[in-house]
Amino acid sequence: SGNLNLSDFTVGLDNGTDYSGDVTIGSGTTIKSQHSGNIFQRTGNKPGGKVTINGTMIFSGQNPRFQMDSYDFSNGTIIFDKSGSQSLIDKGNGTSPGNAPSIYGNILLLGNGTKTTITNTTINGKLSIQGSTSFALGTSFTLTYGDTASIEYAGTQAQTTTNNEFPASNGPKNCIINNLSGVTLNSAKILNGNLNLESGNLITADTSALTLGTSATITG
Repeated sequence: SGNLNLSDFTVGLDNGTDYSGDVTIGSGTTIKSQHSGNIFQRTGNKPGGKVTINGTMIFSGQNPRFQMDSYDFSNGTIIFDKSGSQSLIDKGNGTSPGNAPSIYGNILLLGNGTKTTITNTTINGKLSIQGSTSFALGTSFTLTYGDTASIEYAGTQAQTTTNNEFPASNGPKNCIINNLSGVTLNSAKILNGNLNLESGNLITADTSALTLGTSATITG
């Protein structure tokens, strides 16, 4: 547990074999990186093994990269907080780049600017859009939510949903409104879980109604 600021440095993990050399960020641990490039890799710009995040990792660089083989972020929280445009974690920039993470537990988008996916992405926990950020899908990429996943709008100014993070169907099971300035639906949506009006209003119209499934609930 504790905090570690990697600043602009790269961590080299090496046991002498490509696609091996693992790193685990334990529960209660927070690691921050402002690097725009490879953050984890095997020594010599080669791919390492597995990254497991059970704690929190914060990215402030424009294009954070992991030159690693596999990932487990199911119990962790990933925060992207750059002031300006930023990509989610990309694969490495070496001749053997490894793989980009595609399955996340919780993602928090802070700061401002657009945060963009770089591969097909699955979120099994919560996607929280805060500050004055927005979420975008990279070209031809998709976003999939797990069975119990949530979208949270927690901006510092009025927000409007988009089909990128909240599609008309097959979107998140739950929705959290946590914005005193209010959140406006951009188009008609279907919600089958819980609508939590924690703070602020959800604003709808005839052409942008929220349809609640038979087992949906409203709290707040």
